[in-house]
Amino acid sequence: MQLDLMASAVIGVRAFKTAQMAQLTLLPLRDSGIGSSANHSIVLKRPYIGDYPNEARPPFTHYTLKDECNILYHKANALYWAKALLQMTYQFVDHAVEDALVPPPFEIPHLHFIDARLIFAYSDVLPTTGQSARTGSAVNVAYLVEEFIPMSSDKFVKYIHNSNAEPCFLVDRKAEAIAEFLAFTQHVQYIKTGGQVYISDYQGCGPLLMDPQILMHP
Repeated sequence: MQLDLMASAVIGVRAFKTAQMAQLTLLPLRDSGIGSSANHSIVLKRPYIGDYPNEARPPFTHYTLKDECNILYHKANALYWAKALLQMTYQFVDHAVEDALVPPPFEIPHLHFIDARLIFAYSDVLPTTGQSARTGSAVNVAYLVEEFIPMSSDKFVKYIHNSNAEPCFLVDRKAEAIAEFLAFTQHVQYIKTGGQVYISDYQGCGPLLMDPQILMHP
């Protein structure tokens, strides 16, 4: 993995996370997704402590390795479950369309969550003490790795907040239709899981969704 540690390499700062570009090469290459090509462009996300009185800016104060790994694990786990819940929803929709006598009088949005992984960087020096690791390399830093989204005409849209199950008010008619569909998916997920969980904080760009939350009650 190749990355620029300079502050200028940070391409985004939001929601207590920094994002910076990097290139990843896995051996052997994966069949698809992150690591499927050499020097694969990726985005590394890392949480920081939000102790800034005004606008967040470098240098960023990071958590201890233990806390950092815990935060990123919960982010990755939420994304894992969101993918499974959305896949379940589309299976429900596909079966309903197959059983219907006529096709739906509207276009069903085809959306998917961004591809992401956890990556642990190893070092021969312990991050807590700066001393050499006695038993080989030790984890030095953790990142949430996401696929790089090239610039396009699609704008970032917040469809549904995690504090309110009601779709956001949107002027764009296409975005409004997606928000209504995503509200429908919440009902399907809540019913199909026996009232246990559903996806919230729906947001994304084009067909890509990202940074979901999993809620257990409306």
